[in-house]
Amino acid sequence: MPRIEVGTAKVQVQIASTPEQRRRGLAGVRELPPNTGMLFVFDAPDHHQFHMAGMVIPIDVVWISAEQDVVDVTPNVPPGRPGNFTSRNPAQYVLEVPAGFVAQHGVSIGDGVTL
Repeated sequence: MPRIEVGTAKVQVQIASTPEQRRRGLAGVRELPPNTGMLFVFDAPDHHQFHMAGMVIPIDVVWISAEQDVVDVTPNVPPGRPGNFTSRNPAQYVLEVPAGFVAQHGVSIGDGVTL
């Protein structure tokens, strides 16, 4: 499984790079072990929209620029959250990790990411 670094944290990730993989995401996943997640890879930076359809666990969302910097964080997104959500700034990559990851590792806007 590929590994990325967000600030000082290392995360093993599943890659979601096709439209079908991105649509399915983590829907139905019942457990996301610590320091694991899913990295959504897009062709270009944009305000990509996400939703929690089919999610059964809470997650943190880390929005990453094409330059590999954290451009936004959405912590503690509950399963079943209604509607879509997006980053305040364009992102080319989106990392979904277990809820609490952002606080535990002190991830914040401007942190570097190594893909």
